Amino acid sequence: MNARPTSAAFDDIGLGARSTAMGQAFSAVSNDANAINTNPAGLVLLKSPELAASYGKLYTGLGDDSKIGQGYFSLAFPLKKYIPGFMGASWDELRLADAYCETVFSGAYAATVSTALSLGASLKYLRKSYVSDGYTESDPLFTKNGYSKSGLALDLGGLYRVNDKYTLALVLKNINQPDMGLGGADRLPMQVRTGLAYRLKKSLLAMDISFKGGGYDVSIGAERTLQQKYLFRLGFLAGNDSKRNVSLGFGSRFGAVNFDYSFMLPIGGISGVTGSHRLAFGFKFGAAEQAAEDEARRDAQAVQDAQARLSAQEKQIEALERKIKAQEDLAVRAAAEAAAAKPAAPEAAKAAVVQPAVSSEAAVHVIAPEPVKAAPAIDADLELLKAELERSRKDADNFKERLRLLEEKGKKRPAAQPSAVQAPEGGGKAYVVQEGDTLESIAGKVYGDTTRWQAIYKANAGAVGRGGEVKPGQTLVIP
Repeated sequence: MNARPTSAAFDDIGLGARSTAMGQAFSAVSNDANAINTNPAGLVLLKSPELAASYGKLYTGLGDDSKIGQGYFSLAFPLKKYIPGFMGASWDELRLADAYCETVFSGAYAATVSTALSLGASLKYLRKSYVSDGYTESDPLFTKNGYSKSGLALDLGGLYRVNDKYTLALVLKNINQPDMGLGGADRLPMQVRTGLAYRLKKSLLAMDISFKGGGYDVSIGAERTLQQKYLFRLGFLAGNDSKRNVSLGFGSRFGAVNFDYSFMLPIGGISGVTGSHRLAFGFKFGAAEQAAEDEARRDAQAVQDAQARLSAQEKQIEALERKIKAQEDLAVRAAAEAAAAKPAAPEAAKAAVVQPAVSSEAAVHVIAPEPVKAAPAIDADLELLKAELERSRKDADNFKERLRLLEEKGKKRPAAQPSAVQAPEGGGKAYVVQEGDTLESIAGKVYGDTTRWQAIYKANAGAVGRGGEVKPGQTLVIP
């Protein structure tokens, strides 16, 4: 092993299985406990306390049979009581067996600045250490300076939600550039990461560009969700040097528990390796309650959608019935004109002879009746309208059945707790504050988006205390 200090120490090689499967294109995603290290501002996207753990075997198949492992553990949670925001802590260790170790302890804090913008910071304690052996004991570098070096580093992150689909990110890592050299100055270079995420209903696309020490990396990643339980991921990373990585992975969600796996294969920069494997585990506290709230919110939205579609369908039925009535009147008129056009009987012809003639001057004032379509064409149009009416009635029946099922489901759901959204007598919505609630947690429950807490604050400016403090039992207006 070459034990000389190197600027590659504490290199950003990714954490966890989800972000690495997406090629580390995660700065604008960062919506789990790994946000402590990928982008601390992403902690505001958590809806409940969450922990994550992972282990990786990196760069397997090295020619010297080196064994490199990475362990990681993190815990993140929304703050309660008097301090708004979110906090997290993590431990990360990269170890080359019996030779070298890098350890990072991180503490992070994040808060929403506006409904669209959130900011976060992470303070890291870094320590690298070498194993004392025959080689290091005879090296003056270690006998003079020791076998370890530690320092502090600061990361800052920002997350900006353009809309429900697009999110932008900016992360600054190792801003203070700590000196981690043993025998001389060896400062960690500052890293600047920019990110973009594009969310669809079942898909996620992301891209990161990272700048560090005069070089840059570009990462792209994708995630696809199937049946709300299974996730598949792909990623690619390329640098201005020869570094090229392809990655893939999958995950599963079972209630509060999730499992993820990733595989990364270098196709440039490092040769002769068979790739890196990571396995991760996550747990969300209070996920069952949150899932019930999310389901109730989805059902309420489904009821609104079904009611709107039923109303539109009923209007279409009324319009079709008017068209059919007009078409039937047209058919009667056509039949009458057809009967009138038949050859007249002899008596009628004689009577016509003795009828006074209409002068040419009077004929000018005779208004010709509007021509009527032929009966076969009218009948065809009428049949098409009746068929369309029948389809509309079936669609309306389907929407009514959907509404009935949703209403029955709502009746079977346990009674709402006092913290549930309520409808006051004056109309609109209200929320009764529960013990431990904050404006951010309320926004997460009501809107499914903790970043919208300022909307609640503005609507209750006269009732909310300093710093956004709310009290249990207090009723808030929900805009």
